[in-house]
Amino acid sequence: MSARGAALPAVLTLLAGAPALLAAGLGAQERPEPPPRRAVVVLAGPAGGESAVSRAEIEDGRNRAIARILAVLGDRAGEAGGETVRYSVYASAETKEAATGDGRWAHLEEDTGLLHIVVNREIRGDRLGLEWALLFNRALGPPSLPLLERGIAALHAPAWGGRGVRYWAARYHRAGLAPPLAELLRTPWSAEASPLLTAPLAGVLVEFLLARWSPTGFVERYAAWTPDAREIEGLEAGWSYHLDRVLAAHRSVIERERAEGGRARRRGLPPVLGFNYANEGYGRHAGYLSERSDGSIARIARTGASGIAVLPYATMPSATRPVALRAPVRAGSETDEAVVQAIRAATREGLTVLLKPHIWVRGSWPGAIAFRSRREWDRFFEAYGRWILHYAILAEMHGVPVFSVGVELSEATRGREEEWTAIVRRVRSVYSGSLVYAANWGAEFEEFGAWELFDYLGVDAYYPLAGDPEASDDELLRGAHAMLDRIEAVSLRSGRRVLFTEIGFASTRASWVRPWEGHLGAVPSVTDQLRSYRAVTEAMEGREWIAGVLWWEWPSDLRAAVRDRHGFTPAGKPAQALLGRWFRDGGPAGRALRAGRRQEAHEPPTS
Repeated sequence: MSARGAALPAVLTLLAGAPALLAAGLGAQERPEPPPRRAVVVLAGPAGGESAVSRAEIEDGRNRAIARILAVLGDRAGEAGGETVRYSVYASAETKEAATGDGRWAHLEEDTGLLHIVVNREIRGDRLGLEWALLFNRALGPPSLPLLERGIAALHAPAWGGRGVRYWAARYHRAGLAPPLAELLRTPWSAEASPLLTAPLAGVLVEFLLARWSPTGFVERYAAWTPDAREIEGLEAGWSYHLDRVLAAHRSVIERERAEGGRARRRGLPPVLGFNYANEGYGRHAGYLSERSDGSIARIARTGASGIAVLPYATMPSATRPVALRAPVRAGSETDEAVVQAIRAATREGLTVLLKPHIWVRGSWPGAIAFRSRREWDRFFEAYGRWILHYAILAEMHGVPVFSVGVELSEATRGREEEWTAIVRRVRSVYSGSLVYAANWGAEFEEFGAWELFDYLGVDAYYPLAGDPEASDDELLRGAHAMLDRIEAVSLRSGRRVLFTEIGFASTRASWVRPWEGHLGAVPSVTDQLRSYRAVTEAMEGREWIAGVLWWEWPSDLRAAVRDRHGFTPAGKPAQALLGRWFRDGGPAGRALRAGRRQEAHEPPTS
């Protein structure tokens, strides 16, 4: 991802403060006197309010950053020294997306040179270091090696990913994810790997080259450097040594955090009762990035729920042709920025977050993904491994406590424990929370051969409750018990508790017969939806092996629930009221909780 045409990676936990000059030699270039005015800031949209940052504060910070950049460029500043840097500042990613079609926290408008940035007390798009790439390219021309452009910006983004590029490069080096220099400099690797992986490594590469060449030497080589194999070989040992030093500086912190993560996993999650949270409608004011979404998450919390699953999607055009899997970038979709906003909103509301990436297969479903040749399977797992690692890093950066490594990949898990072991090992190398796999109901869940890799069993539990459209409440309850008995048997065999990663019923007539179907052409019935919910919640009572239940689904735009007469969401329907009582009573653990409260009420006071 080029810093000229796009922002640095979306999932940056940005902190206040002046940019840290990490590279050797650059700190000495900073001028103590107030810098000349070269930043022009225009507040775009509703940028005022208590949470906004003043234009004067933004301009002062940007003027100081520009002064540092020009000091480093020195005599080579040229055109960059005589031009202002213009910023258009937005109070939220939603208002920026509405105005520009781009919801990233910062991006450069190529034809005008205007930097569009989101600035508020939580997001600081003005501190992503984009001025470094912009002014270096103005003065020196764009580099032959795009990794330098990305790295010069990342290095000067304070607290990149919440901890800074050196911390994350150290994590990746420890995990064996930092490639040899020859591979890092190979354009296909940097184009295919997650930007969350490449940006810190690019930043530390720039740091290494600054130390190797001096700032003056770096400026001289910036635009035209195209190292041949012999030069790369000469740099390789120094690069490896530099990574070792970066790791040594952070090793104690990393080891302590990994130990804390292990203890947290052993303690287990609190009960996760809530909803799969769907990015509804893919409209610019309806999806995860919107104010409506924040309000919808607040509504979830008010139901008494304690958890939420956030659902980014990648698209496969065909279930039989492996392709590269990408995080969405289209406005209104589950972009990284949008996913982060949903995570933050849920965290503010006290909800436990499960990050649960899905593959959307056009005209099919993930369980149909299968290939004829070993070569095609290898291509799929290579692409899948890169894609799921991206979200594992995102989950780690934002403190997500539980992460799903896959969803309903029935054919891709059959007899392929070796591939999944390798994927889980890579995920665990960067992610410290609890892992789950969301298996499809029936054969995949009950016969899955790699449950020992995960902290929890995950099941998308669309088991029929009855085959009769006229089933009575007693028959539905018996069907719910039979379903739970089958799931409990797997829990007992594996020695792990179960997280219902999905379960739900459409609001249609007799939706208990084929719960996995949406029934768009069926007769609407909120009553039959309620009956199915009642049967399942009653049957779950007292089953202590249940770690959580995430119902399918709750929309990011609640207006969709009003229109959704046939759909799965219980929002605004009788089933919502039932779930609210169930959540507040403790869900499956409600009986034990109520018994404990009764016992406590009758216990004599102690002296």
